Amino acid sequence: MPKRPAPTVPAASPTSAPAPLVAAAVYLHVSALRPNPRNPRMHGEEAVRLARTILRTAWGAPIVAQARSRRIIGGHGRLEAALRILASLEVDGELRGGPEHFFDKDAPGPGMVPVRLVDVSDAEADAMTLADNARALQGTDDSVRVLELLAPFGRGTRSSLTSASMTARSMASSRAPATPCWLWAPSGRRTSATPVRRAPRPRGSPAWRTSRARSSAATPSQ
Repeated sequence: MPKRPAPTVPAASPTSAPAPLVAAAVYLHVSALRPNPRNPRMHGEEAVRLARTILRTAWGAPIVAQARSRRIIGGHGRLEAALRILASLEVDGELRGGPEHFFDKDAPGPGMVPVRLVDVSDAEADAMTLADNARALQGTDDSVRVLELLAPFGRGTRSSLTSASMTARSMASSRAPATPCWLWAPSGRRTSATPVRRAPRPRGSPAWRTSRARSSAATPSQ
């Protein structure tokens, strides 16, 4: 199936009035944000890698939170990374961050991160959280382009930028199938790379006795 061309952004009309200037995000201290206790995405070492990436580069996308409750909708990993930075973190052999860390040069104070506040209900906030975590809505990575972006970085930095780097290297080197090897091949026929996974034979059944007899005949005497 041919790929659809990427949508283009329509040019603004020269006669249209400029939109009013509204702040897309505000700065809030991390202590003002509430993690969603039902957030389905769990973070571990990924948060450490993200924290090191932020310290090496800059803070990128704002955290998205419900306006009235300050409950996080998208950005739990960024919040965890920010907390690790405020607790100090070793990066390239140097201790960086700390409680007085500024996440952005325009931030009004230490520990303050950009937050996009949206006026939505609890149900809408939950739907947005599910959509933010849904892999089916995030597209796929082109492994060649990922490797091209990673090429200028050193080995240590490259391995900690994103978990996608490991996925891309694996895809580029092995091109392994995404399904377990014992599953049927797409054609419905087994291949040498797709061994059969047989169901266990009930003890005492004719198939079990036949298998035992074959094993005994194939085993050399001691």
